[in-house]
Amino acid sequence: MAGVYIMTYRAYNRLRNGSRTVGAAAIVLNARDDLLMVRLSYRSGRGLPGGFCARGEDPHLTASRELLEEALVRSRAPSRRP
Repeated sequence: MAGVYIMTYRAYNRLRNGSRTVGAAAIVLNARDDLLMVRLSYRSGRGLPGGFCARGEDPHLTASRELLEEALVRSRAPSRRP
């Protein structure tokens, strides 16, 4: 099913004294169900466009921002479900 889907995750960040951080990734499918992947700069291979949320930032906004930065794809952040 074509569209943009947002996945959130929690990660243990060893660089910040063991604090927990929240990240978000965008899952983008076209009409043929092809998955958008980006080349990763921090290791070999490909991955989903995404990154860590700034403190207090909504994960949907994070994923939309990262999608624009990493893949030059503009997406409206979907509204949150009640």
